[in-house]
Amino acid sequence: RQEFSAKAPLSLVLVSDISKVHNKRDLGAMDAGYVSENIYLICTAMGLKTVARATMEHDALVRELHLSDTQIPMLNHPVGK
Repeated sequence: RQEFSAKAPLSLVLVSDISKVHNKRDLGAMDAGYVSENIYLICTAMGLKTVARATMEHDALVRELHLSDTQIPMLNHPVGK
């Protein structure tokens, strides 16, 4: 829905598998936050730009990535210059 994200040459999708933590989505969100911070750090070090986004087409991602019912897209990071 946001034009810049559609044009990014790379988009990282952080997925939480809630079957591993007895359906506690909050733990997956917390872990996604930690990973997101590291994505910001490496992009900055490499002279790239990114932004953490929770806005995404969940149904389309689940279908295209062949995710199970317990695998939930949490965040995505378009990466570019």
